[in-house]
Amino acid sequence: MNYISGFVNSTDRLVQFGLWASIGAVGVTICLIIYIFFFRIVQLWREAAQQRFHKTWRPLLALCPSHIPDVLPKLSTSHHLSMLSLWNHYYNIIHGDASGNLLILGERIGLPRIARVQLFRTDKRHQLIGLLTLGNMASREDWPLLDRFVHMSDTSTSLVSMRALFQINPHRALHTMLPYLVSRSDYPTAQIATLLQKIPSHEICPQLTLHMMLNLGQGSSHLLRLMESCHCSINRQVFASIIKKQPDDHIVSTALALISDHKALDLILPFTKHDRWHIRVHAATTLGRLATKEHLPLLLALLADREWWVRYRAAQAITGLPFLRTADLIRLLNSIDDRYASDMLKQAMAEQGYE
Repeated sequence: MNYISGFVNSTDRLVQFGLWASIGAVGVTICLIIYIFFFRIVQLWREAAQQRFHKTWRPLLALCPSHIPDVLPKLSTSHHLSMLSLWNHYYNIIHGDASGNLLILGERIGLPRIARVQLFRTDKRHQLIGLLTLGNMASREDWPLLDRFVHMSDTSTSLVSMRALFQINPHRALHTMLPYLVSRSDYPTAQIATLLQKIPSHEICPQLTLHMMLNLGQGSSHLLRLMESCHCSINRQVFASIIKKQPDDHIVSTALALISDHKALDLILPFTKHDRWHIRVHAATTLGRLATKEHLPLLLALLADREWWVRYRAAQAITGLPFLRTADLIRLLNSIDDRYASDMLKQAMAEQGYE
């Protein structure tokens, strides 16, 4: 004690500063220990509460497709986000009529109201799960609210909102989406194609074709990829309009893959001699679908192309022509002088099961 009092009564300011700094450091350490202790207690309490929540609701949601209890457990406000996550998890793994009971249970515990509250939180995670829930609940009355979130600049928020609209009414949502197919380059093609596939091809394809014709040059590439994903096709008029704009090679390749009009053969033939080999590949594949007997020499010329893939697609096209029988193919094979062309045609015939 005399030792400590000696420091306290010392007139040396540096000694006094060191003493009080040490006392302060010890005080801060004690406060941190107390904070960590209470923080850990709170964390353990929350984990226990979360375990009780899952223990109560998981079995109930798992059995929900076959039975909904008359009396449901009380859902506390602190578990709203957990309930939304759990309910959406089960909704996504249960399909068909079995999901009907989940919707009924969701209505009984007030999920739409809980989801709407999340939309006005500042945390993006809360907003996304709220949007996802309203879409899964197919809440028609929330269409204006969801439509407002579609217009947001954040890609994930806009896409989840768009998905929700498609779950409520795909045909109505399509008209909301169409303008964004050109203006929103940040939209991933695969995710948009998945949404569009909710609508039958014979309904979606005319809409996509018309929208592309109205926006030639702006979003042709993106729209053509979507049309390809939706198994659409284009006719001579559309193909002529596309190539008239002198598009890049990627657009030409995709357009060649989509064309199904025999009247467009005169527009396709020049691409069999294109400088870029991948254009010639698509031209060969397209000829395989549309060619007549008079176009066989063009396919034979492609069969002797310097690029392996062009020769391969030309050989596949030839073996797939409906007017060539096995005897015709053998006669054709024997007439070919080019060794590489002959080998490629043999390979294609073997793949098709010709002997």
